[in-house]
Amino acid sequence: QALAYTFTRVGQSGPPPPYDPPPAIQSITMEATETLAVSVLFCLFPAWFPVLAWIFAAVCVGLGWLGSKPPEGIYPTLSLIGTIWYFAHFLIILPVIGLIERLRESFNVNSVGMAAAQAALADRTHLDHVRQENAREREALAQGLRDRGLFVFPSRTNFLLVEFGPHCAALEQRLVDCGVVLRPMGGYGLGDCLRITVGTADENRLLLETLDVLMPQVASAS
Repeated sequence: QALAYTFTRVGQSGPPPPYDPPPAIQSITMEATETLAVSVLFCLFPAWFPVLAWIFAAVCVGLGWLGSKPPEGIYPTLSLIGTIWYFAHFLIILPVIGLIERLRESFNVNSVGMAAAQAALADRTHLDHVRQENAREREALAQGLRDRGLFVFPSRTNFLLVEFGPHCAALEQRLVDCGVVLRPMGGYGLGDCLRITVGTADENRLLLETLDVLMPQVASAS
């Protein structure tokens, strides 16, 4: 319909009649608007690319506005440019961002995370509470692991380094299958150890109960 409108305007003089976008165009515009918030949030989280996210948001809004304009003058050109950018965002820009994100450090965070961390550190009451809870749960978890015959390295942090012995890799995989994820330390030359983040009392209890089930199974299977 848009092309037919354009062709019928060739050779005519005078102001163009009002252009009413067909229902299909209006439907596409509504669907694009509904997905705009999700798409913008998806691109905003990488800390290096906030500008691209805002450009993409502007392109989506611009395409919705251009959809209500007659296909003549500069509008078709702007629509073409916006459409090319829209598809390039998903086919080129996001894949490139994904590749670059792989090069970031494991514990790199974005600007939103850093702002939240700064606010938490500025709250002394909250900070003291977290430190006390972490110290209490760390000692309780460490003692629970020692009671199961495991060697726990001394720690003053929010994680424990635990020696599981020669069946460490098999145990780690079984834990993952059960939804309990610990960090392997083979990359640091400690293939028989796992790093355990200190969680809440319920999380730590779940870990110990899961170890009670899996450790005998792994030992008997070897």
